[in-house]
Amino acid sequence: MSFLSTVAWNSRKARVLGLVLGVMGLAGPTSSALAQSYLQGFTYSGGAYTPFNAPDAVWTMPSGVNDAGVIVGEAYGPKFYGPFIYSNGNFAIQNGPANTTQAFTAINNISAKLLVTYTFGTTTPFPSSITSSLVTGSGTTPIVVPGSTNTAASGVNTSGEIVGVYNLTFDLSTGTTSAASFLYNNGVYTTVSVPGSLSTFVSGINDQGQIVGSFTDSHGVYHGFIDTAGSFTTLDASGAQGTYLDGINNAGQIVGTYLLNGQSYGFLDVNGQFTLIDPGPNFQVEALALNNVGEIVGWGLAPPGPIPGAGLSGLGAIALGGLAVRRRRAA
Repeated sequence: MSFLSTVAWNSRKARVLGLVLGVMGLAGPTSSALAQSYLQGFTYSGGAYTPFNAPDAVWTMPSGVNDAGVIVGEAYGPKFYGPFIYSNGNFAIQNGPANTTQAFTAINNISAKLLVTYTFGTTTPFPSSITSSLVTGSGTTPIVVPGSTNTAASGVNTSGEIVGVYNLTFDLSTGTTSAASFLYNNGVYTTVSVPGSLSTFVSGINDQGQIVGSFTDSHGVYHGFIDTAGSFTTLDASGAQGTYLDGINNAGQIVGTYLLNGQSYGFLDVNGQFTLIDPGPNFQVEALALNNVGEIVGWGLAPPGPIPGAGLSGLGAIALGGLAVRRRRAA
Protein backbone atom coordinates (compact mmCIF):
# COMPACT_ATOMS: atom_id res chain seq x y z
CA MET A 1 0.00 0.00 0.00
CA SER A 2 1.48 3.32 -1.03
CA PHE A 3 2.16 5.66 1.87
CA LEU A 4 1.68 8.57 -0.51
CA SER A 5 -1.78 7.30 -1.41
CA THR A 6 -3.16 6.48 1.98
CA VAL A 7 -2.02 9.40 4.11
CA ALA A 8 -4.23 11.70 2.10
CA TRP A 9 -7.31 9.68 2.97
CA ASN A 10 -7.09 10.89 6.57
CA SER A 11 -7.82 14.61 6.62
CA ARG A 12 -5.51 15.13 9.54
CA LYS A 13 -2.52 13.69 7.77
CA ALA A 14 -3.17 14.78 4.22
CA ARG A 15 -0.39 17.34 4.50
CA VAL A 16 2.16 14.58 5.10
CA LEU A 17 1.92 13.89 1.39
CA GLY A 18 3.68 17.09 0.38
CA LEU A 19 6.33 16.68 3.05
CA VAL A 20 7.17 13.13 2.06
CA LEU A 21 7.17 14.06 -1.62
CA GLY A 22 9.75 16.70 -0.78
CA VAL A 23 11.94 14.25 1.10
CA MET A 24 11.65 11.72 -1.71
CA GLY A 25 12.87 14.20 -4.27
CA LEU A 26 9.55 14.59 -6.09
CA ALA A 27 9.37 18.17 -4.90
CA GLY A 28 12.79 19.09 -3.61
CA PRO A 29 15.66 17.10 -2.04
CA THR A 30 16.90 13.83 -3.49
CA SER A 31 15.24 10.61 -2.47
CA SER A 32 18.38 9.47 -0.65
CA ALA A 33 17.43 11.90 2.11
CA LEU A 34 14.50 9.65 2.99
CA ALA A 35 16.91 7.00 4.18
CA GLN A 36 18.09 9.31 6.95
CA SER A 37 14.91 11.25 7.68
CA TYR A 38 12.19 10.09 9.98
CA LEU A 39 8.95 11.24 11.57
CA GLN A 40 9.42 11.70 15.29
CA GLY A 41 6.74 12.44 17.85
CA PHE A 42 7.09 15.35 20.23
CA THR A 43 5.59 16.99 23.27
CA TYR A 44 5.75 20.75 23.70
CA SER A 45 5.10 22.40 27.04
CA GLY A 46 6.34 25.60 28.63
CA GLY A 47 8.46 26.36 25.58
CA ALA A 48 10.28 23.02 25.71
CA TYR A 49 10.22 20.72 22.65
CA THR A 50 10.80 17.09 23.65
CA PRO A 51 11.03 14.45 20.90
CA PHE A 52 10.08 10.82 21.46
CA ASN A 53 9.89 7.69 19.35
CA ALA A 54 8.33 4.29 19.72
CA PRO A 55 11.00 1.59 20.09
CA ASP A 56 12.46 0.63 16.68
CA ALA A 57 10.07 2.99 14.92
CA VAL A 58 10.95 4.84 11.74
CA TRP A 59 8.05 7.18 12.21
CA THR A 60 5.99 7.96 15.29
CA MET A 61 2.90 10.09 14.71
CA PRO A 62 0.97 11.23 17.82
CA SER A 63 -2.56 12.48 17.22
CA GLY A 64 -4.07 13.02 20.66
CA VAL A 65 -3.33 13.67 24.33
CA ASN A 66 -5.58 13.88 27.39
CA ASP A 67 -5.15 15.76 30.66
CA ALA A 68 -3.42 12.75 32.27
CA GLY A 69 -0.72 13.00 29.60
CA VAL A 70 -1.71 9.78 27.84
CA ILE A 71 -0.75 10.10 24.16
CA VAL A 72 -2.20 8.13 21.25
CA GLY A 73 -1.27 7.87 17.59
CA GLU A 74 0.33 5.46 15.16
CA ALA A 75 3.84 4.13 14.67
CA TYR A 76 5.71 2.27 11.95
CA GLY A 77 8.84 0.15 12.03
CA PRO A 78 10.32 -2.80 10.15
CA LYS A 79 8.26 -5.26 12.22
CA PHE A 80 5.08 -3.37 13.02
CA TYR A 81 2.58 -0.76 11.89
CA GLY A 82 -0.30 0.19 14.09
CA PRO A 83 -1.91 2.35 16.74
CA PHE A 84 -0.08 3.13 19.96
CA ILE A 85 -0.77 4.31 23.49
CA TYR A 86 2.11 6.11 25.22
CA SER A 87 1.86 6.62 28.97
CA ASN A 88 4.49 7.25 31.66
CA GLY A 89 7.29 6.47 29.23
CA ASN A 90 5.80 3.16 28.11
CA PHE A 91 4.51 2.28 24.65
CA ALA A 92 1.74 -0.21 23.87
CA ILE A 93 1.67 -0.79 20.10
CA GLN A 94 -1.02 -2.86 18.43
CA ASN A 95 -1.04 -4.63 15.09
CA GLY A 96 -4.37 -4.60 13.29
CA PRO A 97 -6.19 -7.38 11.43
CA ALA A 98 -4.92 -8.74 8.13
CA ASN A 99 -5.15 -6.41 5.12
CA THR A 100 -5.58 -3.32 7.29
CA THR A 101 -3.68 -0.50 8.88
CA GLN A 102 -5.03 1.27 11.95
CA ALA A 103 -4.44 4.48 13.89
CA PHE A 104 -5.66 6.02 17.11
CA THR A 105 -6.59 9.60 16.26
CA ALA A 106 -7.81 11.03 19.59
CA ILE A 107 -8.28 10.33 23.29
CA ASN A 108 -10.50 12.14 25.80
CA ASN A 109 -10.32 12.60 29.57
CA ILE A 110 -12.15 9.37 30.32
CA SER A 111 -9.71 7.46 28.08
CA ALA A 112 -12.15 6.85 25.24
CA LYS A 113 -10.17 6.60 22.00
CA LEU A 114 -10.99 6.97 18.32
CA LEU A 115 -9.68 4.19 16.08
CA VAL A 116 -9.54 4.56 12.29
CA THR A 117 -9.16 1.40 10.20
CA TYR A 118 -8.04 1.31 6.55
CA THR A 119 -9.04 -1.90 4.77
CA PHE A 120 -7.40 -2.85 1.49
CA GLY A 121 -8.33 -5.00 -1.45
CA THR A 122 -5.97 -6.48 -4.01
CA THR A 123 -6.74 -4.49 -7.17
CA THR A 124 -6.22 -0.89 -6.12
CA PRO A 125 -3.59 1.03 -4.13
CA PHE A 126 -6.34 2.90 -2.31
CA PRO A 127 -8.26 1.58 0.71
CA SER A 128 -11.45 -0.22 -0.19
CA SER A 129 -12.95 1.31 2.95
CA ILE A 130 -12.08 3.61 5.84
CA THR A 131 -14.05 3.05 9.02
CA SER A 132 -13.96 4.55 12.50
CA SER A 133 -14.93 3.42 15.97
CA LEU A 134 -15.04 4.70 19.52
CA VAL A 135 -13.10 2.42 21.85
CA THR A 136 -13.98 2.51 25.55
CA GLY A 137 -13.55 0.21 28.52
CA SER A 138 -16.99 -1.24 27.87
CA GLY A 139 -16.55 -1.98 24.17
CA THR A 140 -16.36 -0.57 20.66
CA THR A 141 -18.97 1.58 18.92
CA PRO A 142 -18.85 2.04 15.11
CA ILE A 143 -18.80 5.66 13.93
CA VAL A 144 -20.20 5.66 10.40
CA VAL A 145 -22.13 8.50 8.80
CA PRO A 146 -25.27 6.86 7.33
CA GLY A 147 -25.04 6.36 3.57
CA SER A 148 -21.44 7.56 3.43
CA THR A 149 -18.10 6.06 2.51
CA ASN A 150 -14.70 6.43 4.14
CA THR A 151 -15.47 7.86 7.57
CA ALA A 152 -12.40 9.09 9.50
CA ALA A 153 -13.14 10.34 13.02
CA SER A 154 -10.55 12.74 14.41
CA GLY A 155 -11.75 14.35 17.66
CA VAL A 156 -13.73 13.38 20.76
CA ASN A 157 -14.54 15.39 23.88
CA THR A 158 -15.32 14.28 27.41
CA SER A 159 -19.08 14.08 26.83
CA GLY A 160 -18.57 11.83 23.82
CA GLU A 161 -19.21 14.30 21.00
CA ILE A 162 -17.19 13.18 17.98
CA VAL A 163 -16.06 15.04 14.87
CA GLY A 164 -14.44 13.88 11.66
CA VAL A 165 -14.75 13.62 7.92
CA TYR A 166 -16.54 11.33 5.49
CA ASN A 167 -16.77 10.69 1.73
CA LEU A 168 -13.02 11.25 1.60
CA THR A 169 -11.53 11.24 -1.89
CA PHE A 170 -8.05 12.04 -3.10
CA ASP A 171 -6.84 12.80 -6.61
CA LEU A 172 -3.17 11.84 -6.80
CA SER A 173 -2.80 13.49 -10.23
CA THR A 174 -3.77 16.91 -8.89
CA GLY A 175 -2.86 16.47 -5.23
CA THR A 176 -6.33 17.56 -4.13
CA THR A 177 -8.41 16.11 -1.31
CA SER A 178 -12.15 16.50 -0.88
CA ALA A 179 -14.47 15.53 1.96
CA ALA A 180 -17.50 16.45 4.02
CA SER A 181 -17.40 16.80 7.82
CA PHE A 182 -19.65 15.67 10.64
CA LEU A 183 -20.49 16.12 14.30
CA TYR A 184 -21.79 13.04 16.12
CA ASN A 185 -23.76 13.46 19.35
CA ASN A 186 -25.95 10.86 21.05
CA GLY A 187 -26.49 8.85 17.89
CA VAL A 188 -27.20 11.86 15.66
CA TYR A 189 -24.90 12.92 12.81
CA THR A 190 -24.89 16.58 11.77
CA THR A 191 -23.01 17.97 8.77
CA VAL A 192 -20.43 20.68 9.47
CA SER A 193 -19.70 22.89 6.48
CA VAL A 194 -18.00 26.28 6.25
CA PRO A 195 -20.26 28.49 4.10
CA GLY A 196 -18.87 28.99 0.60
CA SER A 197 -16.12 26.39 0.99
CA LEU A 198 -15.21 23.70 -1.51
CA SER A 199 -14.50 21.17 1.24
CA THR A 200 -14.52 21.27 5.03
CA PHE A 201 -12.11 19.17 7.13
CA VAL A 202 -12.99 19.03 10.84
CA SER A 203 -10.21 17.97 13.20
CA GLY A 204 -10.92 18.72 16.87
CA ILE A 205 -13.57 19.56 19.47
CA ASN A 206 -13.41 20.77 23.07
CA ASP A 207 -15.78 20.19 25.98
CA GLN A 208 -17.72 23.38 25.14
CA GLY A 209 -18.46 21.96 21.71
CA GLN A 210 -16.18 24.38 19.83
CA ILE A 211 -14.92 22.75 16.65
CA VAL A 212 -11.75 23.50 14.70
CA GLY A 213 -10.54 22.41 11.29
CA SER A 214 -9.69 23.72 7.85
CA PHE A 215 -11.51 24.44 4.62
CA THR A 216 -10.62 25.08 1.01
CA ASP A 217 -11.71 28.27 -0.73
CA SER A 218 -12.61 28.71 -4.40
CA HIS A 219 -8.89 28.77 -5.28
CA GLY A 220 -8.14 25.57 -3.38
CA VAL A 221 -6.28 27.41 -0.59
CA TYR A 222 -6.60 25.99 2.93
CA HIS A 223 -7.76 28.21 5.79
CA GLY A 224 -8.32 27.45 9.46
CA PHE A 225 -11.73 27.87 11.06
CA ILE A 226 -13.41 27.82 14.45
CA ASP A 227 -17.06 26.76 14.71
CA THR A 228 -18.81 28.01 17.85
CA ALA A 229 -22.43 26.82 17.91
CA GLY A 230 -22.68 27.21 14.14
CA SER A 231 -20.91 30.56 13.95
CA PHE A 232 -17.75 30.27 11.83
CA THR A 233 -14.59 32.34 12.30
CA THR A 234 -11.61 32.09 9.95
CA LEU A 235 -8.17 31.94 11.54
CA ASP A 236 -5.07 32.15 9.33
CA ALA A 237 -1.42 32.54 10.21
CA SER A 238 -0.13 35.83 8.84
CA GLY A 239 1.41 35.41 5.38
CA ALA A 240 0.77 31.67 5.31
CA GLN A 241 0.10 29.82 2.07
CA GLY A 242 -2.20 27.43 3.94
CA THR A 243 -3.41 27.19 7.55
CA TYR A 244 -4.75 24.08 9.28
CA LEU A 245 -6.28 24.02 12.77
CA ASP A 246 -6.09 20.64 14.47
CA GLY A 247 -6.89 20.91 18.17
CA ILE A 248 -8.63 23.15 20.70
CA ASN A 249 -8.73 22.88 24.50
CA ASN A 250 -11.32 24.12 26.98
CA ALA A 251 -9.57 27.50 27.33
CA GLY A 252 -9.93 28.06 23.59
CA GLN A 253 -6.22 27.61 22.93
CA ILE A 254 -5.63 26.22 19.45
CA VAL A 255 -2.85 24.25 17.83
CA GLY A 256 -2.29 23.85 14.14
CA THR A 257 0.07 24.09 11.24
CA TYR A 258 0.77 26.59 8.52
CA LEU A 259 2.67 26.31 5.25
CA LEU A 260 5.14 28.86 3.94
CA ASN A 261 7.56 28.39 1.04
CA GLY A 262 7.30 24.62 1.19
CA GLN A 263 7.95 24.49 4.94
CA SER A 264 5.47 23.22 7.53
CA TYR A 265 5.36 25.07 10.88
CA GLY A 266 3.49 24.05 14.02
CA PHE A 267 1.97 26.77 16.17
CA LEU A 268 -0.02 27.54 19.30
CA ASP A 269 -2.63 30.30 19.18
CA VAL A 270 -3.71 31.93 22.44
CA ASN A 271 -6.22 34.74 21.93
CA GLY A 272 -4.67 35.68 18.60
CA GLN A 273 -1.06 35.44 19.79
CA PHE A 274 0.84 32.87 17.73
CA THR A 275 3.75 30.93 19.24
CA LEU A 276 5.89 29.01 16.76
CA ILE A 277 6.84 25.43 17.63
CA ASP A 278 10.27 25.26 16.06
CA PRO A 279 12.77 22.57 17.16
CA GLY A 280 15.48 23.74 14.77
CA PRO A 281 16.51 24.36 11.15
CA ASN A 282 15.10 22.16 8.40
CA PHE A 283 12.43 20.53 10.57
CA GLN A 284 8.91 20.14 9.21
CA VAL A 285 6.51 20.28 12.16
CA GLU A 286 2.82 19.57 12.67
CA ALA A 287 1.08 20.35 15.98
CA LEU A 288 -1.97 18.09 16.21
CA ALA A 289 -3.48 18.17 19.69
CA LEU A 290 -3.28 19.78 23.11
CA ASN A 291 -4.78 19.14 26.52
CA ASN A 292 -6.13 21.44 29.21
CA VAL A 293 -2.80 21.70 31.03
CA GLY A 294 -1.04 23.09 27.98
CA GLU A 295 0.77 19.99 26.73
CA ILE A 296 0.95 19.85 22.92
CA VAL A 297 1.71 16.78 20.83
CA GLY A 298 2.52 16.36 17.17
CA TRP A 299 5.26 15.16 14.91
CA GLY A 300 8.34 16.53 13.23
CA LEU A 301 9.97 15.40 10.02
CA ALA A 302 13.56 15.45 11.18
CA PRO A 303 16.36 16.60 8.85
CA PRO A 304 18.80 13.95 7.57
CA GLY A 305 20.85 12.40 10.34
CA PRO A 306 21.19 9.25 12.45
CA ILE A 307 17.92 7.49 13.14
CA PRO A 308 17.48 6.34 16.76
CA GLY A 309 16.37 2.82 17.60
CA ALA A 310 17.87 -0.63 17.48
CA GLY A 311 17.68 -2.93 14.51
CA LEU A 312 17.49 -0.20 11.86
CA SER A 313 20.95 -0.55 10.35
CA GLY A 314 19.49 -1.61 7.04
CA LEU A 315 17.21 1.39 6.81
CA GLY A 316 18.92 2.97 3.82
CA ALA A 317 18.11 0.09 1.51
CA ILE A 318 14.68 -0.44 3.01
CA ALA A 319 13.73 3.21 2.72
CA LEU A 320 14.32 3.45 -0.99
CA GLY A 321 12.60 0.16 -1.65
CA GLY A 322 9.83 0.14 0.90
CA LEU A 323 9.78 2.59 3.78
CA ALA A 324 8.27 5.19 1.54
CA VAL A 325 5.38 2.75 1.42
CA ARG A 326 2.70 2.64 4.04
CA ARG A 327 2.34 -1.09 4.43
CA ARG A 328 -0.87 -3.04 4.76
CA ARG A 329 -0.78 -6.11 6.93
CA ALA A 330 -0.67 -9.25 4.84
CA ALA A 331 -3.02 -12.13 5.44
